[in-house]
Amino acid sequence: MNNRHLSIYIGSCCKKYRHMLGYTQQETAFMIGTTRENIAKFESGQNRNYMILLWYIFHGMNLNEVMSQ
Repeated sequence: MNNRHLSIYIGSCCKKYRHMLGYTQQETAFMIGTTRENIAKFESGQNRNYMILLWYIFHGMNLNEVMSQ
């Protein structure tokens, strides 16, 4: 898996987890202190801002559990 595919995979896991939490991109962006556009780009693998990933992990995301659901 190359870096691009890994970014897309992580982004899709984060998107799925955000949906599980019931947050919109806008709500998530507000809590992190970024823009909705940055969240959208991160979730599609276009942005590698790992501060966003840390927020998901801090809120309990486990990549293996999210993808197995």
